[in-house]
Amino acid sequence: MLPIQRRRLRGAAWVAIAASFVTAIFAGGRVFGPVLWFGALMLGAAAVFLALNLLPARRGTGRR
Repeated sequence: MLPIQRRRLRGAAWVAIAASFVTAIFAGGRVFGPVLWFGALMLGAAAVFLALNLLPARRGTGRR
């Protein structure tokens, strides 16, 4: 992946995180919205962590 593509994807990810925070505040209010957003963010991080550590690695990708 080219560096410009990485920068664009990283920027898009930050925009998506900010947009999800705003929608969580609208959905849950100023008090509970950020709490629910943070909980959903941690749940997603836990799912990615478990997937990367427990799923078998693909063979033949050429990475070391």
